[in-house]
Amino acid sequence: MALTSPSNLFSPDAGDGYALVTDLAAMQDSVQTALNTKVRTSTDYLWANAAARTAQTEMIAGEVGYQTDTDTAYRYDGSLWFIAGNNVRLQTDTINSVITVLTQIGKGKIAGTGVTTLNEAVTFPVAFAGVPVVIVTYCGYRNPIGAFNDVGLTNSGTALVAAAQNKSTTGFSAYLENPTGGNLGSSDWYYNWIAIGVPA
Repeated sequence: MALTSPSNLFSPDAGDGYALVTDLAAMQDSVQTALNTKVRTSTDYLWANAAARTAQTEMIAGEVGYQTDTDTAYRYDGSLWFIAGNNVRLQTDTINSVITVLTQIGKGKIAGTGVTTLNEAVTFPVAFAGVPVVIVTYCGYRNPIGAFNDVGLTNSGTALVAAAQNKSTTGFSAYLENPTGGNLGSSDWYYNWIAIGVPA
């Protein structure tokens, strides 16, 4: 008798005695067992906990598994398990918890002072555990009106270069620059920002 791996499907060896009914019954039982553990769960593997997942062997890239105690689906990329639907990769032998990601967004304006570059300090509403990824985008400008108002901004002319400088766990410096070298006049210059990282 031979068993396939990893599904343990039964098949008789060439030297085994011939017993059609017995052999077909054994093959039927082994196929049904494999179906119960794979097809019915819509996954290749079903684990009770992280220990069972990390003990899994003979995986193939693209296979998926489901861990019942955390209600989490995983996909195997050929070397590591990672949470299905995320790009967060989990080492099979070291990390057994879900990684939380914090995203914060905001808007700002900087008053022009007749120079080619502008910057201002931005403080995150919630601190990060480590320095996050921060993206700043230029939105447009308008004549100064005092209060923040990003409705009806002018976007004509040269788009400013926008960047995040001096990033830390608590904030960054929003930076705007005229790429042509011209001065940024007394207008209010508006920007958006997004920060992504691990919460403190």
